[in-house]
Amino acid sequence: MQKNERNLEIDSLRGISIFAMILIHTNAYFLHIPLASALWDISEFAVPAFIFCSAYVFFSKYESVGKIPNIHYVWKRIKRLLLPYYFFLAINLLLIYIGQPKRITFSFILKNLFVIGGIDFNWLVLLFIELIPIMILLLYLGKRNRMGLYLYSLISFASLFLLMFFQSLVNYRYIMWLPWSMVVVFAWVFMRNEKKHWFFPVASVLSLIIFLFSRVILLSLRHSVVQFHNKYPPNLFHISFGIFFIVILYFLFQRSFFKSKIFTKPVYFLNKYSYEVFFIHILVIYTFTVFFKTIHFTWISFFIVVFTFTIISQLAINSIKNFYKKCID
Repeated sequence: MQKNERNLEIDSLRGISIFAMILIHTNAYFLHIPLASALWDISEFAVPAFIFCSAYVFFSKYESVGKIPNIHYVWKRIKRLLLPYYFFLAINLLLIYIGQPKRITFSFILKNLFVIGGIDFNWLVLLFIELIPIMILLLYLGKRNRMGLYLYSLISFASLFLLMFFQSLVNYRYIMWLPWSMVVVFAWVFMRNEKKHWFFPVASVLSLIIFLFSRVILLSLRHSVVQFHNKYPPNLFHISFGIFFIVILYFLFQRSFFKSKIFTKPVYFLNKYSYEVFFIHILVIYTFTVFFKTIHFTWISFFIVVFTFTIISQLAINSIKNFYKKCID
């Protein structure tokens, strides 16, 4: 992929993933309904897809250049992740103070500021921060030390396998970077081999076999095969599920039907503002579940309302930004 050239499949994958993530978080309130519960479980490919997209773009950008990203890149990336989060956090803490003031404690605020606890959703912010040095390391190993790359991949895969049998003895936030690294490794492999005719059949079949194999193991252990229960930190069952969906969706997005404007226009909007939309929809869900409890939703209507208000909020933010730019020009 040339510099500054858009990868439309990645844009589509990221856009569909934020759509799926909103569905996950709205359907979580309606798990007693079989269809809502099934869609909630299936949509759990969203986080693996987000990580894959981020790693794919990173490797595509730096694969053809001789240098490794420096501290300037790291600082820029951290600011890109934390500044929107802290803006969201300020609004969220205000809403919590109004709706659930007893939750606001000094410890709660500190955990949120350092992204080590507090609001459940901020674990994803921490994960992307943790993966910054991992992606740089894997890029370096891919260029200079393939044996080191293979060794790290083996260790990451082993952690996925072991996490099917053992629970983490420490907070999952501190060790989740290791199992999630397998998605980063897969993005590197994917980026280097996607043009080869054998890659999509092999990747889809192999990930499906690993997924089914890990499912059999979990069932034999009488462990839940619900994706949510295998996600914190992720094990082989969850990661293979995510990778299978990534391969299938990426392949489908190459088809002409998914190149039509009726699909690309809304999906690319979600892709462009995916990080902002992630935070906005959390605020919208909190507002409706805490301040509008008397409104009775179905799982479909709740998703539609949250999705609609999220998009309207993003459009309003865009309008404010554009107005501000015109004023200072």
